[in-house]
Amino acid sequence: MSLVITINSVNKTSDILMDSFQITDNINNQASSCVFSTKNFKPSLNQEILVEFDSQIIFGGVIVKIETEKDRLVDTYKVTCKDYSQH
Repeated sequence: MSLVITINSVNKTSDILMDSFQITDNINNQASSCVFSTKNFKPSLNQEILVEFDSQIIFGGVIVKIETEKDRLVDTYKVTCKDYSQH
């Protein structure tokens, strides 16, 4: 079983803090979301994100919010994404 996270078509899986990774799959006309923190990499707003599990896409959307977290030894970034229905 393999999870792959790409941002703007670049594999960034190793930059994701997996303990922060979460997908919320909403229904009833609400956008699904994906939240995670990154290390050593600061993404940009509106970049495309794809999450694949065993080669099947389980989330696709864009980055809508980035927050700097300074409570660790290195800067990390909390990233919030919304699925394509938001755009």
